Amino acid sequence: MQATLSPEAFEEKLCGLLARSQKVDEATARFYMRDANGDLRTAIRQCQADKQWQQGNADSCTCFGHLKVH
Repeated sequence: MQATLSPEAFEEKLCGLLARSQKVDEATARFYMRDANGDLRTAIRQCQADKQWQQGNADSCTCFGHLKVH
């Protein structure tokens, strides 16, 4: 028999997964999860795009839709 997580506990679990997988702090992970409306895959993509942008790899960054940062 499985225990069901509350929505808050589930969100915290996803934030923890995001924080560990992207090597960011919990507050940053919560920001990306909320910005992605709770979609973990979207949050990961957004976080990775922002990291690429921060590293100056703008050609591969599409974090602004069709507009690329140069």
